[in-house]
Amino acid sequence: MSNFLDPFPTDPNRILQELSRRVAALEAQAGQAQGLTVTKASDAFLVPSSGTPATPSDGAYLYVTVGGEMRWRSTMGDRSMIHPQAAAIDNQANMLAGASAPGSYSASYVTDLREDVRATRQYGFDLTTRLRDAGIVDV
Repeated sequence: MSNFLDPFPTDPNRILQELSRRVAALEAQAGQAQGLTVTKASDAFLVPSSGTPATPSDGAYLYVTVGGEMRWRSTMGDRSMIHPQAAAIDNQANMLAGASAPGSYSASYVTDLREDVRATRQYGFDLTTRLRDAGIVDV
């Protein structure tokens, strides 16, 4: 038997032997291939739009919705990669009671102090509401 391989075999046994040899050679090459670590790009990456992938059992999927929003899906949930912005809140007015306590307390000072506490509480409430409405916090 010669080592010469017929480039156009017609015998089915020779065809199967040749295919088996080629598959074995490709498997050996695939086992030796080293992965490429990507640390930077010479150009922008294109992530095509897709539907929402299934939740992976481990790791995460990075994908882009049909509308173009970058998203991250893992066992922890599905999150946007674009940080949402909450609506602005008007700045609080200066405190009525002032920055320091007076030498003696009066009814008007206590009233101003209570109003400052109420305004600060309302500001905190408004801030929490805006952050929750924007999907930034779950409170």
